[in-house]
Amino acid sequence: MKRRPKGYGSIYKLSGERSCPYGVFITYGRDEKGKQIQKPIGYAETPEKAENILLMHHMQLLGFIPQVVLDNAKLEGKYIAFLHEMMNQSILPTDPRKITNIDTVNSLFESRLTDADLSPSQIKQHTYITNIKTAPTFSDIWFHLLDTALQKLTASSLTNYTTSYNRFKLVHNTPIDKIKLDYLQSVFDDLMYAEGGCGYSKMNNMKIVLNYIFRYAEEREYILRNPAKFVHFHDTLDESKKKPKGIFTNSQIAQLVQEDTNTAIFELVCIYTGMRPGEVLKMQKANVHLDEHYMIGGSKTKAGIDRVIPIHDFLLPYIERLMQQNDDPHLFTFNGNHISYTGWLDKHYNTMKEKLKFDPTLTPHSGRHTFSTLAKECGMDEFYRKCIMGHAHGDITNDVYTKARIEKLLEEVNKIKVDGVN
Repeated sequence: MKRRPKGYGSIYKLSGERSCPYGVFITYGRDEKGKQIQKPIGYAETPEKAENILLMHHMQLLGFIPQVVLDNAKLEGKYIAFLHEMMNQSILPTDPRKITNIDTVNSLFESRLTDADLSPSQIKQHTYITNIKTAPTFSDIWFHLLDTALQKLTASSLTNYTTSYNRFKLVHNTPIDKIKLDYLQSVFDDLMYAEGGCGYSKMNNMKIVLNYIFRYAEEREYILRNPAKFVHFHDTLDESKKKPKGIFTNSQIAQLVQEDTNTAIFELVCIYTGMRPGEVLKMQKANVHLDEHYMIGGSKTKAGIDRVIPIHDFLLPYIERLMQQNDDPHLFTFNGNHISYTGWLDKHYNTMKEKLKFDPTLTPHSGRHTFSTLAKECGMDEFYRKCIMGHAHGDITNDVYTKARIEKLLEEVNKIKVDGVN
């Protein structure tokens, strides 16, 4: 039996005496320990019939099954045999998720139907079969997306989005075309007007999940309009319940300078460039232009990707040292190796934070918050502050950076004074 495509589903031989010993499962994410979460979708007498369950699951989820097959269960076997024939002849790919010519194929299936296949009434109703799509449920689309478009989610994002998905549990089993804006908005309203309110990021994650699901449904014509576009919300969390954004004090910055490790230098780079930790970790030496005192990097938003980041005079000696440390293409390495964000956080940032007895309000993004605060305090031009940090602002694009513009960015960033340096 051929190896099934990644994310397609699994078949297991179940223990004990069973009339249908082959269980068919799909994976729809991972738990907090990274273990796959699987959902059974059927059981079969043989491995071949189990494979057919998977095939029809994906065909129906994608809206590829002709209405006549859905209306006449006796035709299902004939349709499955027809699909296998098309796949064996390479007319169709073995993975239905890669099918692009389904309308033509279904027309060919239609031409093969005989009076023996359909009753007189069915013949009258389906004189000409069209590929009428039946709407999958809210959860069907979610599980499918987790198997495909959302496979590359980080563990933390998967956890956050799964929590958001579960907030709509009342419609998990509802066909996507039956879910109305009124219900979706009510979920947000309940959170906004609950005692204590709800934070912006939590509701934003909820809308992200909705957009994934309803955009998928809209693109495949299960729905005519995406109701998620019209959901509105605002941050209502009580100020007293919001976590304060920690920023580094002058004495804490002095501690980082005294520490003089790659971990400490990493934080100094965040403080005096406004970069996110993830952006610093991804920074390539090839994108560091020491002679001109700037770097090219950034992510997250359209305005933030591949932006010019001026190097503060204070940082130059540190950047020069990092450039010469080893042959790794990344600017920052730890113990000679480039590491992931999680590895940096667990093994280096948190260890340094504990060692230096830093305030608990300081987070991995406190360096970026500190830059923003210092920039405002020193009178940095707001336009250039936003350019450096990668915030959307006016018509600034990667194409308009000139030598004069870079010099202006350097002038602005060096307005930030560092004790003993400026």
